[in-house]
Amino acid sequence: MTSTIRSILISGKGSACGPGPDGLIRLDRCLANVELYIEEQKACIRQGALFGLNTATNQFNLEKTHLLQAILCESRERVTQNLDAPTT
Repeated sequence: MTSTIRSILISGKGSACGPGPDGLIRLDRCLANVELYIEEQKACIRQGALFGLNTATNQFNLEKTHLLQAILCESRERVTQNLDAPTT
């Protein structure tokens, strides 16, 4: 993961998303930031292609970011399921 993506995703203190509502809020914030980053990256790739630049590295980073987005979505689903599950 590039330092740019890390800086976009990490805000506040704490190491990982907890299973509670705070973790869900943090996951939502991370997903929103990733979606914004994806749109910016797509625009950068389009501009680079218009100028005839090699966009292979940017395209690869975009694919990695899509994978990160899928992981975050799955994590959000699991946290939501854990919050909805009855505690014993």
